[in-house]
Amino acid sequence: MKKNKEVELRKLPLHMFIVTLIEVFNSGADFIDIVGEIDAAQDSITVVVREDYYSKEERVYEEETKLLSEDELNQLI
Repeated sequence: MKKNKEVELRKLPLHMFIVTLIEVFNSGADFIDIVGEIDAAQDSITVVVREDYYSKEERVYEEETKLLSEDELNQLI
């Protein structure tokens, strides 16, 4: 008999989850483990980064794209 290993965590705050993932990625992590806890009030998750999940190579980021202000656009014309 096959066991169902699916876990459903409900109504997780998306903003904090995304911010956490960005911080973990920017710290050099390539992988994460997610541990969930089901609670009557609100489900929660914990993001775990093990030592061997970090990249051994330095990341190279392209320069961030910046929107031009109206004055900068007018100077280009």
